Formats: sequence, structure tokens, C-alpha cells
Amino acid sequence: MGNVLRIFFSDLRNIGAHFFSLVIALSVLLIPALYAWVNIYANWDPYGNTGNIKIALASYDLGYTDEDGVYINAGQEIIEDICKSEAIDWTPVDDPDEAINKVRSGEYYAALIMEENLSRNMYNITEALRDKNASITFYQNAKVNAIANKITTTAATTAEHNIQVKYLSILIETLFENVNEVLDKVDAEERMDALVDMLTGLRDNLYEYSSAVSSLRALDTNLVGAIDEALKHDYGVSQGAIDNIANAEAAIINIKGAVLGRLDSFDARLKEIEDALNGMDGGAVSEDALSALLTSISSTKSDMQSIRDALPTGSAAANAADRMIAQLTQMEEQVRTALDNGVSGVPITNILGNWQEHIDNLRSLNQNQLRPAIELLFNGMAKDTQTLYALLNSVDTTMANIPAVLGSSKAALISLGDSINYLQNVLSGAAVTADKLLDRVIELRDSGKLDELIMLLDGDPEEFADFLSQPVQVVTESVYPVENYGSAVAPFYSTLAIWVGGVVIAAIFKTEAAPEDYLPRRMKQRQLFWGRFTTFFFLSLLQSFIIVWGDLHLLHCQCLEPPLFYLCGALTSFVFTSLIFSLVLAFGDVGKAIVVVIMITQIAGSSGTYPIEILPPIFSAIYLFFPFPYAINAMREAMFGMYGWDIYMYLLELMVFAVLGLLIGLFVRRSFMRVKLFVEEEIERTGIL
Repeated sequence: MGNVLRIFFSDLRNIGAHFFSLVIALSVLLIPALYAWVNIYANWDPYGNTGNIKIALASYDLGYTDEDGVYINAGQEIIEDICKSEAIDWTPVDDPDEAINKVRSGEYYAALIMEENLSRNMYNITEALRDKNASITFYQNAKVNAIANKITTTAATTAEHNIQVKYLSILIETLFENVNEVLDKVDAEERMDALVDMLTGLRDNLYEYSSAVSSLRALDTNLVGAIDEALKHDYGVSQGAIDNIANAEAAIINIKGAVLGRLDSFDARLKEIEDALNGMDGGAVSEDALSALLTSISSTKSDMQSIRDALPTGSAAANAADRMIAQLTQMEEQVRTALDNGVSGVPITNILGNWQEHIDNLRSLNQNQLRPAIELLFNGMAKDTQTLYALLNSVDTTMANIPAVLGSSKAALISLGDSINYLQNVLSGAAVTADKLLDRVIELRDSGKLDELIMLLDGDPEEFADFLSQPVQVVTESVYPVENYGSAVAPFYSTLAIWVGGVVIAAIFKTEAAPEDYLPRRMKQRQLFWGRFTTFFFLSLLQSFIIVWGDLHLLHCQCLEPPLFYLCGALTSFVFTSLIFSLVLAFGDVGKAIVVVIMITQIAGSSGTYPIEILPPIFSAIYLFFPFPYAINAMREAMFGMYGWDIYMYLLELMVFAVLGLLIGLFVRRSFMRVKLFVEEEIERTGIL
């Protein structure tokens, strides 16, 4: 123990004995703290400034005129209501097209556009049920900023909820106003008497229907005779017509193959023209070469014209072929003009300009437009033919079954007398039921209970609308409340800063303690290990103390248990020093790389900012095998409230990694000493590392 302390105090004297080493040591102590503080402060209240996020509001709404002639523009009313919120910079724009263009340019993050049908659908439920178009459209520039997208989406969702509440409120209020208009026309006693009269009339009608049904029996004979006459007709479909449709499908497939073959030939002809132009490029062109080129272009144009003539006018395939013919015509005219004017001995580019662009355009039109359009055209024709073929077969089968159906109907009509008797019984029973219902309504009228229901329906429409549009109110009870987002991320950034501090110490200070630098010179390896480790841990402990102190007293982060927060920082620095110091000591520069990889992995997958459940599955599988989660969770317990003994369990789990680090530094290192020496010598030989 004495030798360990001797090494430790000797290291401290050496650091303090030189001005520059002291400056470097102080910088090492402050840099990790600055890293933590800057990030915590930057995230202190990011959602408190969402009022600077611009979202445009505009309306195409045409408005709505109700039955009383009152004009209403719900779109404009909604915009005025939304603009009252200061959580987002809602900006009204007169022209909806301008608002959409400003979203595309990035001037606005998003835009909420009220469509033409908004007011009509809000005040006319019948039209709303028929209309399948959206009443509000939300435009969002997704490429500007990932977090801004989440903020604008949340703002749009909130606005949507408020609009839906307004819509339900208007709908329910209108409904109850209509009910009130009806109920206001009669008093309570008249309403009940009207209901009794209605049921009395219904009962009498049922008895009359029962009597009228018996007269249907006289129709039996006439219906049976009509069916016998219908059975004399032929209902089949000509098989020849069905076969012709099948042949037409085969013909369409053959024509499609032939046309596509012509397009393959066109590609070959185009390649010949391209080769000829390549041969002319760079030198003077002769008259014979121009004549041959003109012949080739004209022949290719003629082939394309024959393909065009076979296509339906106005189709996508015909339009693509027209563009190709126009391109070939332009080339043909340019070459013919050169021949007519006696132009020879000049480069081909003087005649055709950028001829390769002509060729590329023709090839692109053929491959990307004409060919897909022809395949789509003929495939559609073949599909329609198949549908027609199946339809005719189905019709043939159905028509052939008509005689059997008519025969069954004839048999059914013969037994219709029994059905009529049954219907008479049903109607008579319904009349009896109506009698009983009438007695029950009279009883309700005399008791006054039905009157209470009518009085309820006659209530205030606005009160019904307010309640039914938002029947459930949600109250949020915060468990372990956190004052601000900066405090919430402080455990993550403080833990990360302690690890970064350990990396900086390992990068600047030597991990290997040389025996010749200390007295007595014949020290054991484990004494050298513990002595230099103590130096590293002391520096890391100072770093963690500064980080935690700044979190509490400079940034004023929320913390319910400051002493435990300091304890968490101290134990975290001990664990991180054990891992970093041992890895660098055992593996040298390779160990430094391992330390950096561990840090990068834990920045993304330690659940410090995003819940581990929403990260890719790989992080959920490995994050428990790294120290960050346990340190972060322990600090959260100290800062925001403790649950049972969780903080001590987290710290105990964290100490497992300290044991792992010390095992690497004291025992595993011995097996890699020669490998480490070899790697360091090879790196030294590079002259740059």
C-alpha cells in the first residue's frame, strides 16, 4: 500500500511541478464538464420555443348558406381560433397556393389548408356522408428538420382534435335544435295524444292488411299461365360468339408480340444510325455519307410511322410514338437541308448539333414510354377480352338455368295458398302486438315517465353539444415530475461526460508506470498498476465532482437528493476509470479504439434520450451489457425521486463492470503484453502514428 501511495503522490508532484503539465491537467478536468453543461443547457427547454416554428394557415373554403339564408365560413373561423394559440407561430396566408409553395421552399415548416367542402360538410351531415374528399389537408416539409417534423405533426394533430370537437359540437347542437323545433310545435299532452293516435291507426291498418292478403289467392291461376308461356323461349348464348372472343384474345397477344418485335427492330436501326454518326464524328462529312444517313433516318421514321398507325389515337402509346416521329423528322430535315445547300466537308455536329442527345432521346422514348405504354395497352385489351369471355360464359350458364328457375317458381306458386295463410296469421299477430303496445303507451302517458323523456330532449342544445363533443375529460397526474427537459437529459450527458473525461485522461497521460521512475525501483507490477490507477481515478473523480457541481449550482438542474447524486458521479468515475484504464493498459492503441467504440455504441443505445423500446432491436439486445444504463438510471433516481432500493441495485450492477475492468488490468493484460509490444513497435515504424 505504501508503494501505491508513493506512486500516486509522485504523479501529483510531477503534474504540479511543471506549468504546462498543470495547465493541461486543469484543462482535462474542465473539458468534460463543459461538454456536459453545453449539451444540457442546449436542451434545457427546446419545446418552450416552439412558438418560433412557422406553420401557414390558409383556406379554399367556399362557405355554406343554411336554410335561413345565413352564410357561414367555418374555414376562416377555424383559422381565427387556431391563431389564438401561441404554442406555434400560426401564420395566416391569404393565398393557399402561396402557402403550399412556401412550405416547399422551406420558409414554413408546414401548412394547414382548409378545403372547399369544409363548411358544407360541417353544417350538412347528409353532404358530409356522401363526400369522400378530405376537408383539411396538412402539408409538411419533411426534409428541413427531423425534430421540427415531430413538432409540426403534434401541432397539426392538436389542431385536428380541436376542429373535430368543434365539428361535433356544431353537429349535435344543430341536431337538438331541430328536435326542439319539432317538440316546440306541440305541448306535452298533445305529444302523448298524437302518439296514441298513431299507434291506433297502425293497429287498424294491420287488420286491414290481413284482410287484403286473402285477395292474392285469385292471382295464382294467372301467374302459373304466364310462367308456362315463358318456358317456351330459348335462353342460351351462341357458342360461336364465345369462341370468337377467345380467338380475339389470342389475336391481341400475337399483335402485341409483333409490335414489340418492331420496337426491337427500331432499337437495332437506331443503333445503326448511332454507329454511322460515331463514324462521322470528328471529321468532315461527305455527301455520300449524308445521303446514306438520310436514307437510314427516313426508313426508320417510316417504320415508326407504321407502328403509330396501328395504335389508337389519343393513347399514351400513340403520344409517345408521335414524339419519336417528330424527333426523327427534325433530324431528317436537318440532313436534307444540308444536302440541298451543298454542305459537305464539315463536321456532323454542324449539321445535327448534339446528335447524341437526339439518339438518347429516341432510345429513352422507346424504352421508357412507348414500350411500357404498348404493353399496358395490349395487356388491358387482353384483360378486357378475358373478362368479356368469362362474362359470356357466366351469362350462358345463367340463361340456361332460367327454365329450371321458372319451373321452380311455378311449383312455388302452386303452394302459395299455404304462404298466404301464413302471412295472414303474421299480420293478425302484429295487430294484436300493436294493441298491447298501445295499452303500454297509454299507461306511460298516465304515469308521466314518457313526458320526462320529452322534457330531456327539449333541453339546451349548447349544453348537449358541449358535453357530447367532449364526453371524457383526461386529467394528467405526473409521477416523479421533472421540471424541464434539460434536467431530464442531465443524467445521460453527465454520464457521457465522465466517460469522455476518462478517454481524455487516457489519451494524454501514460497508463504504464515505469519502475525506474520511483523509489524503491524494484516495485511489483500490481503496485505499479494500482499506483497509476489511483492517479487516473483521482483525476476522474475531480472531473465527476466538477460535472455534478455545475449541474446543480450553475445550471440549477432539478435534484431531490444531491448527496446521492455526488455518490453516483463518484462511483461512475471509478467504474469508468477501471474499464478505460485497464483496456488502454492491456491493449494500447487498440484498447483506445475499443474505448471509443464502447462510447459510440452507448451514445446511441443506452436509453439516455430515446426509450430503448423504440430503438432498433440490436440495441435492446446488447445495451444491458454496457455500463451506461446503470449509471444513468442511478442518477435519475437521485435527481427525480427514488423507488424503494432501486438506486442501490443500479449502483451494485454498475460495480460489476469495475470488477470486469480490474480483472482485465491485473490478469488478462499479462497474456497480451507481447502482442501489445509488437503492435506498438509496428505502429512506431510507420513514422506517422
